Amino acid sequence: MKKALFIMATAATLASCGTATQTVQSAPTTQMSEQDFETADEANKFALKMFAQMHKEEKGNDNFCLSPLSASWALSMTANGAEGTTREQMYATLGFPGNDAEKINAYQQKIIKRLSTLDPERVTVGIANSMWVNENFKIKKEFEKSNTAYYDATVKNIKFDAAAVEAINDWCSQKTNGKITEIVKEIDPMTQLFLINALYFNGRWTSTFNKKRTKEEEFTKENGEKIKVQMMHQNDKMYYYEDENVQMVMKPFGEEKFHMLFILPREGVTMDKSVQLLAENFDTWYRESEKEEVNLSLPRYKAEYGKSLKSTLQSLGMSDAFTPGKANFSALSKEGLCIGDVLQKTFVKVDEEGAEAAAVTSVALMAMAAGPPKPKNMVINRPFIYIIRERETGNILFIGRNGHPKE
Repeated sequence: MKKALFIMATAATLASCGTATQTVQSAPTTQMSEQDFETADEANKFALKMFAQMHKEEKGNDNFCLSPLSASWALSMTANGAEGTTREQMYATLGFPGNDAEKINAYQQKIIKRLSTLDPERVTVGIANSMWVNENFKIKKEFEKSNTAYYDATVKNIKFDAAAVEAINDWCSQKTNGKITEIVKEIDPMTQLFLINALYFNGRWTSTFNKKRTKEEEFTKENGEKIKVQMMHQNDKMYYYEDENVQMVMKPFGEEKFHMLFILPREGVTMDKSVQLLAENFDTWYRESEKEEVNLSLPRYKAEYGKSLKSTLQSLGMSDAFTPGKANFSALSKEGLCIGDVLQKTFVKVDEEGAEAAAVTSVALMAMAAGPPKPKNMVINRPFIYIIRERETGNILFIGRNGHPKE
């Protein structure tokens, strides 16, 4: 393995973004079984597939960040209300083998507890889940019980109006330490339920960068444009991998229970090819990395991103859940429902001290039957016709046209 002389990396595409909900005290680490690790491997394949699909969809966008884990928790809660093919597609897309909701819920509960207690002294991981139910809409008790028991979800029964929008966004802001302040702009009249996950991460590097070494340097974008960035520098022992296509370094946080990976394509290797190689070879890169002395140069950066994940998830195989007439959420409610949209917003900041990241994922479930109609806009600011008629017989008393209103 060659020693690295210089590495420059730009984005933590694999790091799940999320935010905090509770202060975590020292606690025993949740033990993982062999089956849990196998499930995690499959779930990580979903993360890489999701990233690859997002890369295709975000052509022309320099920056994007997603949280596969936040999406997985929000959609796993939603899947507790699904039945038949709808649930099978959801679990298959998320990378969960089989169709055993109890096992999947137990696994997710274990991951939530584990992440929250791994390194409470130097890494804050906050995870919060909530269900926002439109007033007078009835959800089944077993669905509510599963999500409160396994995901510690808070249940809010509330009238879906402007005040509800504010309440939901306030909850998101609180659980992400003010990093994600809005996930809902307005509520569609057909929406009956929101299932929301908030994930927060704040970690201090095991070995921080010396701020005195940070200086302005040149960064070349994929299109060849050169820009100036604040480049941080450090020489340290880190796990490192390289081949003819990429360099990869893992920079640890705190007690090295968490780390951030930076993957840099070699000169002449396109980002398209690197993303393809990542999906195919990440396990190998990770397994073959070795601890070496690395001269690391890393831009200081902050990024915010938001996107509907609907088309991404449909492309990955989750189609019925979004399709009226096919969606089956009969374990959630007697009313016919489908997923209207899955929205995610993320935040990531990397500096000399460490990294802070946040994500909120919202799943909106909508009534498939006719609901309150959306208000229509009608601005009579051009010539119009008017009629006065008797309602029951339909007799027209007056009919006219007005092309120049006067008083």
